[in-house]
Amino acid sequence: MNIKRLYAMEGTDIPGAISRFMGNEEMYMSFLAELFTEDTTFADLETAVSAGDGKGAETAAHTLKGAAANMGLDTLSKAADDIVQAARAGNTGDIPALFDICRSEYGKIRALITEE
Repeated sequence: MNIKRLYAMEGTDIPGAISRFMGNEEMYMSFLAELFTEDTTFADLETAVSAGDGKGAETAAHTLKGAAANMGLDTLSKAADDIVQAARAGNTGDIPALFDICRSEYGKIRALITEE
């Protein structure tokens, strides 16, 4: 995992997130790795968007938004929240384009997490 590049990545607050883990960087890294390698929330969001399931997309995006915010991944959290807001407003036609943005942000972070 390339934590130095993650710290430097625009749209993140890694020090703030680590403070929520009582300053324990190792614990933070463990949770972060789990979010990006074992958690199915992003896959659930992708499935819902592909199926045109606005409610499913809202639910998965809301979960992703919260997890990303807790981990200091502000840009990803915002991208997921944009999907939530579109779904709640009934603008389901906007969701695929918003998901593309979310997928891009997720991919950037995942690449750093899985990098050795």
